Parts: sequence; structure tokens; C-alpha cells
Amino acid sequence: MRLVVSLVCLAVASCVTDTGSDEASTATSGLTGLIESADSVNWDPAVGCQASPKAAIVPCDGAFLWPDDQGIKSAEVLYRKGPDGSEGATFLAFVVWNENTVGRIVRASVGRNGAHLRTTINNITVSRTAGAPDNSTSSAGNLGGGTSPPQPHPHIDEAIHFSEKYLNAAKIAAKNIRNASDAFTAYSE
Repeated sequence: MRLVVSLVCLAVASCVTDTGSDEASTATSGLTGLIESADSVNWDPAVGCQASPKAAIVPCDGAFLWPDDQGIKSAEVLYRKGPDGSEGATFLAFVVWNENTVGRIVRASVGRNGAHLRTTINNITVSRTAGAPDNSTSSAGNLGGGTSPPQPHPHIDEAIHFSEKYLNAAKIAAKNIRNASDAFTAYSE
């Protein structure tokens, strides 16, 4: 009985989160051990990218979007319009790993940096999925549709923080995309 009570307390404690802390921009996904990101990262190949505000700057490349040493078997990318930055219009790419971890939220300006991001996403997903049928990738979204919360003011370049509720919506959408892709590829005539 004591073991059951301890396990119940542990389960309840693992579900409690501190919503009052703005400093928590990343969290470890309990299911996979992958680090989840709640803050956007500006995609600038000339400068580099950061996994979190205090992390080192690394190249903006496919290894940043889909690290090969983390046990990631699938990646879904959801695109949506972002708030204007100092260089003009932007869009966001939510990279969801294994259907349960928002690994990266990348913000790119429309134009050269945005084209580089989309090409990098296309290249990494092809290289990770072409030879390994266990891995999959998909993407969806409309760069012009909708607005992306929060939009504090125009011409911002700093990171945008997304709530856990918003990240959960991204994970549900990614899972639905993955399920639709699996159903389509499993269909035979």
C-alpha cells in the first residue's frame, strides 16, 4: 500500500508545473527525454542559431533542426505567419519531434533567410527519411494565414514565448499530420 501511495504522489507531482516562472523557456519531455522549446529562435545563417537564450550559437543547419544523436524518429514542421521584425514580414516554423516534443520554434524573415530555412528543412527531412523507412517527416501550414500569438508590437526581433497550451496544440496538429501521412502511405490498391 505504501508503494502505491508513493507512486500516486510521484505521478501527481510530475504533473504539477510552475506557471509563474518566465525563466523556464525549455523543459524536458517526460516521455522521451528530449528538450522542449517554448521560445522562438531567429533563423539567421550569417549569425547562427541558439537552442535557448543562454545556449551557444550554432550553425543554422539541418543538425540544429533535427539532431541525429537524440533518438528522433519523426519531425513534423508547422508553418504560420509571425509578427513583423525589423527586416519586415516573418514566419514561424514549429518543429515537432516524435509527435510529442516541440524541439524548435524558428522564426525567419520572408526572403533570403526564409528561403534558406525552407531549403534546409527540405534537405534534412530528405536525408533523414530517404534511407530509413522508420523515420518520417511532414509539413503543413500557410505562411500568410492567421496571426501568431503573442504579437506584442511590430518590428520585434527578440524571442517570442509560447504557452504550454499553445505548444500542446502544435503537438496535436503534428500528430494528426503524421497519422494522415501514415494512413496514406499504408494505403495500397
